Amino acid sequence: MKKIFFILSAVMLMASCDNVEPPVTEEPVDTSKIGVGLTSDPQSPDADEACVLYYKADSKSPFYNFSEDLYAHIGIVDEQWKFVQAGWTENKDKCRFIPVDKNVWKLPLEPSIREYFASGTAPVERIGVVVRNADGTKQTADLFIKVQDNK
Repeated sequence: MKKIFFILSAVMLMASCDNVEPPVTEEPVDTSKIGVGLTSDPQSPDADEACVLYYKADSKSPFYNFSEDLYAHIGIVDEQWKFVQAGWTENKDKCRFIPVDKNVWKLPLEPSIREYFASGTAPVERIGVVVRNADGTKQTADLFIKVQDNK
């Protein structure tokens, strides 16, 4: 009986291991190559591809040596801000910057910029971002990233 239990346990363990995916490890970011303020990777993002926004605070920024959560007030901008992803003090996970290094944060726009904003067929030529703290009492000026849109 012990032999059967052992064999069944081993079979179940091997079967359960088939569905286990290896952990995803991120490539380290060379923060020395990230410019101060808001930048993107790729440098000229395409509306129909993923993009990572980086915010690097300089010594004059309200977020220099800041250790609390940062959020993006973010939208597509032409003459107006459109497809804004959260209200001013609404702290959505999709708008929360991820710390990368001291004074450097990232915000992935995935699976594509257009899908991140759920903007459908609307032109996406510029992203506007105001970096802010959780309660909105500290913020940057309006920051912009140009986007290529071939649709």
